[in-house]
Amino acid sequence: MKTIRLKDVVNEIKILIDVENGGGKLTSNLKSDDPEDADYNNAIDGFECLLLSLACAGMDLLQEATQEAIWSAAETIANNLL
Repeated sequence: MKTIRLKDVVNEIKILIDVENGGGKLTSNLKSDDPEDADYNNAIDGFECLLLSLACAGMDLLQEATQEAIWSAAETIANNLL
């Protein structure tokens, strides 16, 4: 299981990815509990699917540049949809 933890002064992103036999499972703290944030949650679903597919294909999501891209993408989704 890989754990991706990204932090700034206020926020923390936590993504757990478990890849086995070409498939996998992802959990994170990215989604909102607010029912009015459906568009945001839908975008996060797509983003999480991309991250899981990259991990299943063997991409190392723990590299610094990759983690910077993950943070930037999550931040952009939040800035545009929340």
